[in-house]
Amino acid sequence: MTNDDRFVYIKLAHSIFPAVSFIKLYQLFSFIDRKIGGPIKWLIKKIEKLFFGGWDDIHPLSFNKAEEDEAVYELALVSPAVFLVFPFLHLVKESWLLDNENEKVKRNTMNYYENCVRRFMYACGENKTYLAKNVMSSGRINCLLNRFPDAKVIYVARHPYEALPSFISMFSAMYPAISPRIKASDDAMQAWALLGIAFYKHLKEARNNISENNLAEIKYDELIAAPSESIEKIYSQLQLVIPSAMKEKLAKLELRNKNYKSKHVYSLEQYGLSKDYIYRELKFLFDQFDFKQ
Repeated sequence: MTNDDRFVYIKLAHSIFPAVSFIKLYQLFSFIDRKIGGPIKWLIKKIEKLFFGGWDDIHPLSFNKAEEDEAVYELALVSPAVFLVFPFLHLVKESWLLDNENEKVKRNTMNYYENCVRRFMYACGENKTYLAKNVMSSGRINCLLNRFPDAKVIYVARHPYEALPSFISMFSAMYPAISPRIKASDDAMQAWALLGIAFYKHLKEARNNISENNLAEIKYDELIAAPSESIEKIYSQLQLVIPSAMKEKLAKLELRNKNYKSKHVYSLEQYGLSKDYIYRELKFLFDQFDFKQ
C-alpha cells in the first residue's frame, strides 16, 4: 500500500524488462485486457501459479504486483540474488557488497541502474517520487547515496533471530530442487545469514552518511503491530505530509495485520546457527533497537 498520488513503484514485469517500449506495451495490453474481460490476466495468473506457486508462503510473486527492483541488478550480474539458482554464494564473499567493488564497477552499475529508473519514471512516474523497497540495497547504500544524494532512507530493523533464518529460507528456496544433497547447515545455506550480518554491519557505518532529515528508523515488529502510528512517525521523521485519504487505508491494513499469521516456519538452529554467535556479531544492533537477547 502506498500513497499513489505521490509515489510510483516498480512491478516485477517492469524490473525484468526495463524498457520504455515494454512498459508502454504492458500498459496498452492491460487496458485492452480490461475492456475485453481479462483473458490475458487470467492466463498470466495461471503462468504465475506454475512458476511462482512455491513462493506463496515465503514471498508472494506476481508480474503485476509491487516488487523490489533487484532484477535490474541481477540482469547486470552484480547482485547476490543471482545465487538464488546457483548455491555458491559462499565462494564469492569479496563481491557481496557493491560498495566494496572498484570504482569502475560501481560507476558502470549505477549508470545502468539510474538509466533503468529514468526509463521507468518517464513511462510511469511523471511528477512523482520513485519508491523502492529492496533489502539488497543495504550492500550498495553508499553507491545509491552518492548517485542520489537527496534520497530518503527508511530502515526497517527486524530482530536478527527472525530476519536471518528468513533470509536463508527465502533465498535458498530453490536449492532443494537444484541441489538435493545440500543440507540446511551447509556453507551454501549459511552464507545467506552471513550476508545478512554483513548488511547489518555495513548499514551501521553508512548511517553516518545520511542526514537526519533523510533517515527514518523503525522496528519491524512495531510496523506490523501498529502500521498507522509507525507510518505517521516515518512521514514525520522525513518531513513529509501524510494525506488524509491514506489514514483510512492504514486503518484497514492494521485490521488485516491483526488477523494475519505466517505459515512460514524457520529457526536459526535448523541452519546450524546459534543465538550466541548472532548476538556477538550484532550486539550493536541489539543495543540500538533494544532487541531481546
